[in-house]
Amino acid sequence: MESIIEKIYYGKNMIEKPLNSREYETAMEFYDDIYQDLRDCLTEEQYKILSALLESHTMLENITEKQYFEQGFKMGIQLLLEALKEL
Repeated sequence: MESIIEKIYYGKNMIEKPLNSREYETAMEFYDDIYQDLRDCLTEEQYKILSALLESHTMLENITEKQYFEQGFKMGIQLLLEALKEL
């Protein structure tokens, strides 16, 4: 059973808001340009290795983001509980 924190993290039962800031768009364009430049220089075998590397990095980022989200959420609740004790 998923915790409520996981449901919030994964956006279940929530309205998803796409990332559409100018900063995000600029970073994505930069990434796409570099990726395409690199892709054009690689053999098929090198491209497979690069793809595997990027996939493993994405997996690590997903795990890290989820854990930091959970930690931050729990810290926020602890902060709230501490503040309520002082009332």
